[in-house]
Amino acid sequence: MSEYARLVNQENNRRKRYITIFVYAAPESELFAGSQSHHTVCKPEAIYKFKLWQSRFVTVSVSIIVYSVVKKLAKKVLVILSAMTLAVGLLAWRVYSFRNNTSDGPADAAVVLGAAVWTRVPSPVFKERINHAINLYQKGRVRKLIFTGGQGNPGEPTEASAARDYALQSGLPASDILIEDKSHTTYENVLNAKQLADAHGIHTVLIVSDPLHMKRAMTMARDVGLLAHPSPTPSTRYHGLSSQLGLLIHETYYYLGYLLRRPFL
Repeated sequence: MSEYARLVNQENNRRKRYITIFVYAAPESELFAGSQSHHTVCKPEAIYKFKLWQSRFVTVSVSIIVYSVVKKLAKKVLVILSAMTLAVGLLAWRVYSFRNNTSDGPADAAVVLGAAVWTRVPSPVFKERINHAINLYQKGRVRKLIFTGGQGNPGEPTEASAARDYALQSGLPASDILIEDKSHTTYENVLNAKQLADAHGIHTVLIVSDPLHMKRAMTMARDVGLLAHPSPTPSTRYHGLSSQLGLLIHETYYYLGYLLRRPFL
C-alpha cells in the first residue's frame, strides 16, 4: 500500500461520519504533486455525492475536501466578520464621541426633533428636548423654535403640535413658534424643517435632540442643506449602562443604515 493510500485510510477511519456528503475526486498524482502533506489542495476535477471509494487511479477522500473547504471558508468568514466588527465599532465610537459636541448659538432658530407623545402630552424624552429649546430661547440664543414630528398614534396630536402647546404653556409667544407636523423619521424632520426655515428666512439653526442622537441628526441636517450646529440636551432620560448601551446600539444601527442609503437619497 502506498503512503498516500495509507494516509487516506487513516483519515477515512477517523472521519466516517462524512462518508455520504459531497466529496472530492482527483488523481493521486495531481492531488499530491510536489508535496508530502496529505492536506495539500488543488483544483478539483469532479465532485460527487456517494460513499467513499478508491480505485487504482482515482481516490475519493471525504476528509480532504471537508478539511480544505471548511478551513478556507472559516478564514474568509473570520476576515469578513472582523472587518465588519471593526467598521461597526468605529461607527459606534463616532456616535458616542460626538455626543458632547455642543453649540449654544446664537442662531436664528432651534430645530427640535420629534419624539413620542403619550396620550396628549410629550413623553419625558420629548420634554427634555422641548425644555432645552425653551431655555435657549429664553437666554436669547435663538429667535424662533421649530418643532417637528407628525402623528404617532391615531387619536393623538402630532408631535409638533404637542410640543407647541407645551411651549405656549411655558409662556413663549405663538409668533416665535413654527411647526412641521408631517414627518415620521429623523431625515424627514430635518428635511421639512429646512423647507420651513427657507420659507421664513431662517439661515442658521441649532439641532436639539438627545446626545447619542446628535451624530446621525447632524449628518442628515447638513446633507439636506441646513446650516446647522449641534445642541444636545444637557440631561437625558436614558439612565443606566443598559439603557445607554441600548440607545447606542440603536443609533449605530440607524446611522449605518443611513450611510448605506445616503447615495440614493
